[in-house]
Amino acid sequence: MRRLSQLYQRVITLCRGIKDGKDDPPAPSPQLHNNANSSTPVRDFSPHRLVIVIMFRNIVTAIVLASAYIGSAVAFTGDATFFDPGLGACGAINNANDFIVALSPSEYAGGAHCFQRIFVTYQGRSVDATVVDLCPGCGPGSIDLSPAAFSQLASLDVGRIHGVNWNFE
Repeated sequence: MRRLSQLYQRVITLCRGIKDGKDDPPAPSPQLHNNANSSTPVRDFSPHRLVIVIMFRNIVTAIVLASAYIGSAVAFTGDATFFDPGLGACGAINNANDFIVALSPSEYAGGAHCFQRIFVTYQGRSVDATVVDLCPGCGPGSIDLSPAAFSQLASLDVGRIHGVNWNFE
C-alpha cells in the first residue's frame, strides 16, 4: 500500500508541475508543415507543449505501475481449516501456538512464498500468518492455518470456515 501511495504522490507532483507553470506564456497550437523530404505533415510543438507531453507520459507510466502493484495484491477467497504443525515444507519447525499457514499447491508455487506473510479476514475478524507449509489437499484460494491462527477467526470446533479472504502482505 505504501508503494501505491508513493506513486499517487508522484502523479500529484507531476500534475502540480503542469498546473504551476503560470509564468509560461500560453503555448501556441501545434503547426503542421510538410517536411521537404516527405509528404507526411509533421507537428511542430513548442517547448511548453513538449513538457506537457512528457509529463503526461510520466503520469500514464505511474498509473500503469500503480495498477500492476494493485494487481499483485489480489485477494484470494476460499476455505480455511487448521492443522497440527511440525516440520513444514519450507523447512521450519513450528507448533500450534505459532501464527502460520499452509497454502494450496497453486499459491504455494513450489515454495516461492515461503516465510511471506499473509493477511486473512473472515466475518470482521483478521489474523496475520506466515507461510511455512504446503497444503496438498487445499483447493485454489483455500488455506490451512495453525490452531492459534484459526482461533483468531473462528472456534476450533467449527473445523472449516467458508468465504475466507486473504492476500499476501
